[in-house]
Amino acid sequence: MRKVMHINAKDYKNNPEHTIKHIVHSANIGRLEEGTLERVKSTDAASVVDVWHAQCGQNTCEISINKQKSEVIIITV
Repeated sequence: MRKVMHINAKDYKNNPEHTIKHIVHSANIGRLEEGTLERVKSTDAASVVDVWHAQCGQNTCEISINKQKSEVIIITV
């Protein structure tokens, strides 16, 4: 399943983990399992995309955040 959402880039910049928890909750994918959220693609300040992996209930999620477009793409497996 693939979902696309928009976020407030300022919130993501200030507290990325909390913003991702909110995104997963809003997308109605399932409960984000505690301790499973990890940044896969370590980025520098100039990078546009951040990639995270997390366990959401029975699903594994890949969360791609495009900071330039303030867009989130969630892919569940």
